[in-house]
Amino acid sequence: MGRPSTTGAKGVVARQTAAGVAYRIVYAGPDGKRVFEPAGSDKRKATKMLADRKAAVLRGDWQPLASARAATGTETGEHTVRSYSETWLKARRERGVRNVDAEEQQLRDYILPFIGDKLLADVRRTDVLTTMARCAKGRGKCVEKLAPGTVRVVYAVLHTLFADAVVDELVPGSPCTLRAKRGDLPEKGDADPAWRETAVYNRDEVEQLISDERLPLLNRVTYALLFLTGMRVGEVVGRRWRDLDNDAAPLARLTVATQYADAPLKTKKPRIVPVHPLLAVILDEWRRHGFVVLYGRHPLPDDYLIPAPRSDEPRRYNTVWSVLQRDLTTLGLRRRRVHDARRTFITLALKGGARRANLERITHGGVGSSVFDRYESAAWEDLCAAVSCLKVERQVLADVVPLRRVGT
Repeated sequence: MGRPSTTGAKGVVARQTAAGVAYRIVYAGPDGKRVFEPAGSDKRKATKMLADRKAAVLRGDWQPLASARAATGTETGEHTVRSYSETWLKARRERGVRNVDAEEQQLRDYILPFIGDKLLADVRRTDVLTTMARCAKGRGKCVEKLAPGTVRVVYAVLHTLFADAVVDELVPGSPCTLRAKRGDLPEKGDADPAWRETAVYNRDEVEQLISDERLPLLNRVTYALLFLTGMRVGEVVGRRWRDLDNDAAPLARLTVATQYADAPLKTKKPRIVPVHPLLAVILDEWRRHGFVVLYGRHPLPDDYLIPAPRSDEPRRYNTVWSVLQRDLTTLGLRRRRVHDARRTFITLALKGGARRANLERITHGGVGSSVFDRYESAAWEDLCAAVSCLKVERQVLADVVPLRRVGT
């Protein structure tokens, strides 16, 4: 083969990525075809790397990048899956991606233990396939095998990460090409078909979680909001004091138009949620006493109902999940999901005599999907009556316990 042509000084290309400025080099390989290789974030080193790689082609000892590194020990500044995931998550958090905390947990527990130390460019489809198989079998940090739906969610996170790495020009293509139809990914379904029937709390457990003074007051208020409104966790942590209307009758009401830090709702359908009589008492005590003790001041209209203890930001999903598991252990109760509080609200209200259609309006913002259903509306009194069908009380009237003020 004749001597291949090479690119000129413009063979170093800069690109602004989620990780900052990244360079890649472009030159003609031994077969005359253009080679694209990531070259780190230092332009001087990228220029030298270009010269070295072109010289290797001319000498006839050129090797693919991974092989060259193994042979020479040279460092090109490429990202590993772990290092790129850090900058990727940071960029997504800055953009306000609502489920970034869950993505961080899924990467940490299910992806990084297997391929975290691999270079992005070295990850192959077989690596992704093996990783998903290990997750499904309960390897790594998974003490039990993941449900098929969870495996697919974890894969979706990795798929998005590599798609962004392609856009950032850190890799030429994504190794995430698995398909359920080929058997690469499991069909949707639960690992334990009987699991969903147990994904609910009974009335006594709900009352313990909102009453037992062994649990921090902030957590008890959080559980009251979860169990007595049927809101999703992002909707609960995203509620501000201005959303609460205590002058409404026969029950106060909460406006649910956003979630987390003013992100759009999952359904894009704002709704009004009646405030259960017990929740009204708990929120009043929290506003007058608990909030003041914990944060050192009275709440303002723009404050979150339950902000993070040492900031003005809403509590994160991972935080709510972690403290729930800890509090369940403290009370001697079995572990369950945060989202099961929503199922519990509906289940206990139905048992108390609430109409299904009214509960659907409270929790989902509408009824059914037919055109006729869209013309049907319920009176506010009917929605309040549905919430009042939830018969939950505090087992012991919770006194305000001494709390340390933030920053003390």
